[in-house]
Amino acid sequence: MLREITFCIMFFNSAFFFGTVFAQVSDFQKIELTQKNVKESAILPLSKTEFILFYLNSTQDSIFSIRSVNAGKTWQSEKFIKSITLIQQQEKVFLTTLKVEENRIILMWSVQLDSISYITSDNLGNNWSDVRNIGAIHPVSYYKRAVDISLVKSDDNVLFLSYSD
Repeated sequence: MLREITFCIMFFNSAFFFGTVFAQVSDFQKIELTQKNVKESAILPLSKTEFILFYLNSTQDSIFSIRSVNAGKTWQSEKFIKSITLIQQQEKVFLTTLKVEENRIILMWSVQLDSISYITSDNLGNNWSDVRNIGAIHPVSYYKRAVDISLVKSDDNVLFLSYSD
């Protein structure tokens, strides 16, 4: 069951940090993609060594993925996931992803002025469902302004969707 919650969060333009930063990795690795000018991405750990990186192309009309099965040492070929349709050009679609069961993944994004859209995979991202929408025909407009989407699962397997409107 997908339950919905809404929060409005206020951010300030300035942030100050005082303290010491300790790096968790010695080096960052650049992943070479055939798609250039990637707009945004979301990474999903499937295990300690397997990851899927989902990303949106520069024209914001297609989602792709790339997978590593050896903790990022090498990456498989890029894979087209789904075409998406936006009502108007958006700065971000707020891609978010979550592994919710042993083999099930949810990939979600916002189509402003329309809905929150998502697809599911029941085989760890090898195949994907048709696009489903939350709020597309809903008369209340808060789905239509959804930004900063976040999806989490509780210990008792309840999904919570939060976003700012």
